[in-house]
Amino acid sequence: MVVIDQEEEGGLIREVKYRDLENQKCSDLVDGVIYINSGHALNNSVFGDTQDDYARNVEGDRTAQYRLCSIITEQSVFRLADDLYLNNKLSLGAAPVTSVREFVDSKTYEFAPKLLRILVTA
Repeated sequence: MVVIDQEEEGGLIREVKYRDLENQKCSDLVDGVIYINSGHALNNSVFGDTQDDYARNVEGDRTAQYRLCSIITEQSVFRLADDLYLNNKLSLGAAPVTSVREFVDSKTYEFAPKLLRILVTA
């Protein structure tokens, strides 16, 4: 089980669960829980079919650890972008897609190395 929580800062992600979301999303973040979609072809290929497969693969397989890192980074960055935008702290300007891309790239560059050090152990 992966628990990423920063109580002093409010904590964004407190748990990760693996299950079929019955949609095309790769993952979803709801109330501090990242739900990784077992029905997504890439996730299923890397993690397997079940929560037990996921737990076993994340424990000992670098590819699964990298995939988990990527999903957590993506969810964190997009959640941060959403929060900043809703609080008028992220301006999208005349080219909103480009602005979002620049924000995502910058924050991914910042967050991913930290998550890699935590999650990739195999």
